[in-house]
Amino acid sequence: MTHVLVTGASSGLGRQLSIDLSKRGYCVFITGRDNKELEKTESEMIPGFFLGSLSVDLSDTNDLA
Repeated sequence: MTHVLVTGASSGLGRQLSIDLSKRGYCVFITGRDNKELEKTESEMIPGFFLGSLSVDLSDTNDLA
């Protein structure tokens, strides 16, 4: 089973990629800046292939500390 980390999963390509990968049997962990939007992405993913999510701005070093 392949595990994948998708950044930017709150919207756009990151969201669609997360959903599509879970439908194809990949185990997906998602990150994004907007927690509510991450929850929407999670709700569209296939149960059992969603590993978790983290609301974080990866471009902000203070968010990473």
